[in-house]
Amino acid sequence: MYLLYALFYRCYIACLRLGSLINPKARAFFAMRKESVQHYKLTSTWQSDSHKVLWMHCASVGEFEQGRPVLESFRTRHPTWKIVLTFYSPSGYFQYKNWDGADLVLALPLDYRSQCIDFLERIKPDHILWIRYDFWPQIYRVIADRGIPVTLISGRIHKGHRLLSSHSVAKTMRQAITKFFTVDESSVSLLHGAGTSHAEYAGDPRFDRVVAIASNPMDKALDALRHGKEKILVAGSTWPKDQALLASSIDHLISRGWKLIIVPHEVDEISIDQCCRQFPKARLWSEVGWSHSEAPLLIVDAVGQLSKTYSVADLAYVGGGFESSGVHNILEPMVYDLPVMSGPIISRSIEALAANKKGFLRTLGQKDDFFPVFEASFNAKKEGAIASWVKGQTGATDRITHYLDNHPSIQERLQ
Repeated sequence: MYLLYALFYRCYIACLRLGSLINPKARAFFAMRKESVQHYKLTSTWQSDSHKVLWMHCASVGEFEQGRPVLESFRTRHPTWKIVLTFYSPSGYFQYKNWDGADLVLALPLDYRSQCIDFLERIKPDHILWIRYDFWPQIYRVIADRGIPVTLISGRIHKGHRLLSSHSVAKTMRQAITKFFTVDESSVSLLHGAGTSHAEYAGDPRFDRVVAIASNPMDKALDALRHGKEKILVAGSTWPKDQALLASSIDHLISRGWKLIIVPHEVDEISIDQCCRQFPKARLWSEVGWSHSEAPLLIVDAVGQLSKTYSVADLAYVGGGFESSGVHNILEPMVYDLPVMSGPIISRSIEALAANKKGFLRTLGQKDDFFPVFEASFNAKKEGAIASWVKGQTGATDRITHYLDNHPSIQERLQ
């Protein structure tokens, strides 16, 4: 089984290398790994000083936001430990490679057994946090061989999930994970049914994360957006299909006294150029900042601005609902008590399904009339109800960190 996987994976990487000749994302995939190798030498000083290492892996930015509260809590409780953070995707790595919450930010190595062995030999983790998914057979096999504890955070398992399979690769991966913390009870039942008794419901740390962000003081620079009587619709993490839907109604929206702020999911030159073509009258944030408040249409062409932008909105649209990966983080706007709209693909997000059932999230298709959904979302707002629901889901971070504090691999290092 591992041999077949190794052959398939090598073919996949070979095709990706060919694609990197013309595709910027594929080039970035290999560039981040080449850059990471140059940072390995920093770990040699850790072993000489007998520092202990916690390694957290995330597929990309969304997974990082789920694991971040736990990682920050761990660092506060265990300040002598070194923190290694890895990403699979270039977007996560290049956005956070200089993040000061970790001692070292790296790319996950290619899933070749030799590279996985080399990686673990260099960083020598004492405990591993794995966020949500991104399961790679070879790295899990090497982890299992070394008996390194792995805590999975924000797991969600569905019927037919590859981790539930009876073949040797799935069994090895299940056995390598020493603790499953899930975001729902059904995942726990499925894992127990597959013979995995160490699964437990904890909830999603993203609820803790967005509540913490909302508790920070507001950015005074955003006050410039509020000087007029316009209401503000913030469209965050948008893709071209989301933008096409909004662009078809933009004139009507502005004529009714609304201002639209678009924060695309990708802010590279190609993506921003496409967004500008869809909204030819828009101004770029990099050119005018927040002070250009009279502009009814603003494209935020920078990372790190979305969460605080939601704080001045009257209504939110969250992108990704027309992509196979599904809608992005709806909690960021909801913590500010905002009703949310999105595309129809929400099944991969438990919180989106729950919010939709409560009427806090409304979905629409690309051919649907935007304004009936828009008006229904805005008119159905109940003061405090949405934010209260978000705050009521917090607590996952404390449950997970309590487990980590009492895990033998952590306690042994504290003595």
